[in-house]
Amino acid sequence: HTVLGQTLLPGTGYVELATRTGHEIGYPHLAELTLHAPLTLPPHGSATLQVAVTNPDNNGGRTVTIHSRDAHAHSDAPWIHHATGTLTAANGATAVGLTAWPPDDATAYDLTSAYPNLAAQGYQYGPAFQNLRRAWHHRGDLYAEVALAETAVDATTYGLHPALLDAALHVQLLDRAGGEADGPPPLPFIWSGVTIHAAGAQTIRVRISPAGPDAVSVTIADPSGAPVASIDSLVVRPATGLAGGASDSLFRLGWEAVPRPAPDGSAPDATVLTVPSTRGLDLPAEVHATAASVLASVRESLDTAGSDARLAVVTTGAVAAAEGDPIDPVAAAVWSLVRAAQAEHPGRFVLVDGDDPAGSLSAADLGAVLVTERAEIAVRGDAFLAPHLSRVAGPAADTRLGWDPDRTVLITGGTGGLGAVLARHLVTAHGMRRLLLTSRRGPDAAGARGLRDELAALGADVTIARCDVAVRGEVAALLAGIDERHPLVAVVHAAGVVDNGVIASMTADRLAAVLRPKVDGAWHLHELTQGPDLAAFVLFSSAAGVLLGAGQANYAAANGFLDALALHRRASGRPSVSLAWGAWTGAGGGMAAELDEAGLRRLHRLGMPPLSHAEGLALFDAALASGDPVLIPMKVDLSALRRLGGEVPAMLRALAGAGSGTGPSGRRPSSGSDGSLPRRLAATPAAERDDFLLGVVCARVAAVLGHASADAVPPARAFQELGFDSLAAIELRNQLGALAGQSLPATVVFDHPTPAALARYLMRLLDPGPADPTLPVLAELDRLEAALSTLDPAGAGQAKVAARLNALLRRWQDGGAADRPDEMAGHRLREADDDELFHILDHQLGIS
Repeated sequence: HTVLGQTLLPGTGYVELATRTGHEIGYPHLAELTLHAPLTLPPHGSATLQVAVTNPDNNGGRTVTIHSRDAHAHSDAPWIHHATGTLTAANGATAVGLTAWPPDDATAYDLTSAYPNLAAQGYQYGPAFQNLRRAWHHRGDLYAEVALAETAVDATTYGLHPALLDAALHVQLLDRAGGEADGPPPLPFIWSGVTIHAAGAQTIRVRISPAGPDAVSVTIADPSGAPVASIDSLVVRPATGLAGGASDSLFRLGWEAVPRPAPDGSAPDATVLTVPSTRGLDLPAEVHATAASVLASVRESLDTAGSDARLAVVTTGAVAAAEGDPIDPVAAAVWSLVRAAQAEHPGRFVLVDGDDPAGSLSAADLGAVLVTERAEIAVRGDAFLAPHLSRVAGPAADTRLGWDPDRTVLITGGTGGLGAVLARHLVTAHGMRRLLLTSRRGPDAAGARGLRDELAALGADVTIARCDVAVRGEVAALLAGIDERHPLVAVVHAAGVVDNGVIASMTADRLAAVLRPKVDGAWHLHELTQGPDLAAFVLFSSAAGVLLGAGQANYAAANGFLDALALHRRASGRPSVSLAWGAWTGAGGGMAAELDEAGLRRLHRLGMPPLSHAEGLALFDAALASGDPVLIPMKVDLSALRRLGGEVPAMLRALAGAGSGTGPSGRRPSSGSDGSLPRRLAATPAAERDDFLLGVVCARVAAVLGHASADAVPPARAFQELGFDSLAAIELRNQLGALAGQSLPATVVFDHPTPAALARYLMRLLDPGPADPTLPVLAELDRLEAALSTLDPAGAGQAKVAARLNALLRRWQDGGAADRPDEMAGHRLREADDDELFHILDHQLGIS
């Protein structure tokens, strides 16, 4: 059940959920049901549904609500509100049948091509929903016979099967299928007066009659004409704007001024790596060479420097931080590569972009940048600018592309992945009729021929070509072969490969393999499409180049180049937009397609869950309507972000709001930690420290793997058996390092391969020696102070409390060893509640 490229739970599904719930509690009549937001379904995975009913109100009705959330979401993830309605015990209406069938003089519809034509209008119904058998129109009313395929669907366990009721409404769409469509396709919005008279129908008769502006009434009977269901009113509204997520999942990268520290000679030490400016002779070759050189320097810094040594990478023109900034795509690729290294090794790398064409940065500027402790700074004159993400305003009312459907759209990487997803969307939602889809294997690519046949059945003329876009000659030949009668109207560069690995394992060859299709391919398309009058030049980039690059330094570099190329083209007056996508779910899900369950849980925990196909396609339309040259379509779960505390990426802290993050530093502490582990360990009795540290380690392992508690982590099981990969190992290292207040070796998880072994290592590293005997007493004084803060200082008991405290202080200061609390006394103090503390003051210390 796909509408405008989005697979939706049909509106009739909500009706069945509500009426079946009402039937179970004795409130079978659905007085009203309003649909707020669609439930979009990915090709794979599942959603959890929640149907809730309130107690009866003063009028005898009970409110019913329907919510959903991703089945992989955390238990405290927010629910999406889809529908609200009212259930009542009865409506008193008389059931009406349909015995005279079909009406005399009714005119029959030809249904031969009904469903293919509906698909061309944006309604793609699968076999289970193609149930319209015969249809007529007569004096303003519509009539239909609808039947479920008995071998495919068993309707006996339903009140009125959603696929049957949905197909009953298809008769309203036949005029659209015949070419009389005007505007976006309508979808159900408000259902009123829904009553099921007979459950379990497999075949029905239907009459649909006008019931006001944009509303109809529906009468449903069985093949004998006996009543099955009635709907007093159904109001529809256009599908435009119904796609959830487009209004709050589209971001742009902005830059804001941050304080410039006054010079005081306290700048931390750092090795400086200055990236040379682009010479412009062979841009793709320069990207490859410069990125490989910087990668080598980054790895060398990690291999040879001390664990706290910093590398400052200085560029010119890597970012467009101020109005009119020229952009250097080579430097931009380097910037994104180093961002990935920062994500893996917080605090080890600093990015500084200057505005001096000669590429120099003064020692004073560099020293001030290092003092800020920020991971990224753009120096513009005397100003320091730092990046942040901000939401783009909601999508335009009209997100139609406006491309000439008789011209050709080129999609590189178009036979699979997101390219294939987009190809379907352009045909079904935007009416494009001529597509040129490329991949390195062309028609021999998996699923290519099936995709071509599928789109051809929808009326599109699809050519699938073999082309390595990294080879200029092949791109030139591809473009030269486009039919002059249907010239190029748009380019979508979605080709790309992924070869993930942490920065320590990244090589020049792995870097080059990922750069080729992205960088070389985009540049060839840029240079070879200067002649045609293009309506759009769309680059499929990735959020890995901005803030999700851990374990993907090569991919981040490639996509950083694409974002810069879009800015470069726009500055020269040529159309371009780069979409730095967050993760997508399901087959063709971009960088998230190969994620296992642990990887998906990690995305949810980090507050950046994958987009469904429907959400992504809605964001594609909204992004192209926005007019921005670079956008970041990405789902952000603010509640999950806020739970991260200081672990929130600096760019997202403004979105997450107050309390998320403790400062600007790239040395991000883990959630709820500020280097407090040594202090907490010192306050723990020596005999309990091993268990305490093991609990800390297991809790962090559970968080990284997405488990609900540390109980799910066997201490003696190897990290690899628990599901750890290199990225998870780095995440655990960073969290424990933040807790410990010091950097841990990059290989710490591999050197100590079980939670128990890692806890023993931390004990050797942090062992504070003998326990400080004052710490338990100080902790009890903190409790006492908290108890005192609840009392009114001017209250009647103030003098009595003050006398007791003064007496206690004198006794402790004057008393000998025999009078001081022994170990058991300290234990009793730790175990006492507030009332018991006052009792000790009163009786054991002799204060009256």
